[in-house]
Amino acid sequence: MSTAAPSEELGAREPADGKGPGFMVVAKKEFKASLLKHLRSESETKASRPLTTARTTENDDAAHGKCAGRGGGKVSRRELKGGLEGFVLDNVLSEKECDSLLEGLASDGHKFTFWNPEAPNRKDTRNVDTVEVYDETLASEIWSRVKDNVTKIIEIPQDNDTWEYGLEGTWVACGINPRLLFARYSPGGHFSPHTDGHVVIDFNHRTLHSVIIYLNTCAEGGATHIFHTADMKSKKFVQDSKGRFRFAKDKIADSGIPKAGSMLSFSQHLMHEGEPVGEGCMKYIIRTDVMYKRTPAVCDDSRGIEAYKVFQQASEAEGRGELVKAFDLYSKVSRLGVLSSWVFSCFFLCV
Repeated sequence: MSTAAPSEELGAREPADGKGPGFMVVAKKEFKASLLKHLRSESETKASRPLTTARTTENDDAAHGKCAGRGGGKVSRRELKGGLEGFVLDNVLSEKECDSLLEGLASDGHKFTFWNPEAPNRKDTRNVDTVEVYDETLASEIWSRVKDNVTKIIEIPQDNDTWEYGLEGTWVACGINPRLLFARYSPGGHFSPHTDGHVVIDFNHRTLHSVIIYLNTCAEGGATHIFHTADMKSKKFVQDSKGRFRFAKDKIADSGIPKAGSMLSFSQHLMHEGEPVGEGCMKYIIRTDVMYKRTPAVCDDSRGIEAYKVFQQASEAEGRGELVKAFDLYSKVSRLGVLSSWVFSCFFLCV
């Protein structure tokens, strides 16, 4: 189990060594939205182009090449360098669609505010204004454009050393998380090195890959840098001349460049940072996730569902430091006879 704390609703985690920048839980209001009307008001002025049919395998070269979309043209995929689990898609949205979404966000009354209103002067780890919306229709539209090019299948072995306990099995991509974090980075705005937290719906339905959709082209700075896997364990931050926590440039393995309508997606265990935005520039993004479902599902009967519910309560109690309560709840899960590997690991941490 990861012991690092999420920094906001969609989840961002720092190395849990106590030596890096400290992130914290911040609960911001989530707005229900229906932004698809703004996207369609732009795209419907052009002749509709059919989407390609779905591919059946992740390794299909055609699926990783170009396919028709309704955004800025044909969607193309580039793999991340160095064998990192991720990719960049171009032309997911057109520039006009990006503008329409931002204009629609404003016209619907959604205002950007500093990500942590309780500490507005704390900008050494993160300096960004955000609006979080829940929009199933927009998420569905994005999914219709990218589903042929995402990482469709993720196999997690039982003895894996990357993911947490209980995730072994075959996970199939099934959608985009409808919780969409719109973020605005002003000049100097940045996000220090971190890994993203997971959104867990239930034992068989969760996020595994993060998504960043760039809504404008940033002329200077603003890249999303992803770091070499071997360097992630060192967790050695440096501070730049303005006190911002960074990783050294020689640790960068690849980057997503802010280009209007493009999308970066990567495994949520990869450490990355939002590079400071250059003077006179702005960066706008949507941060969300690819949802996955385990196939076949496990522990999905009434007993398994109840066990997972109690397990989540135990994890929350442990996170609050209520170890006695957590131990009792883990014991209850154990008596239900499911989730044994997770419970064993948590027993070990609590005693």
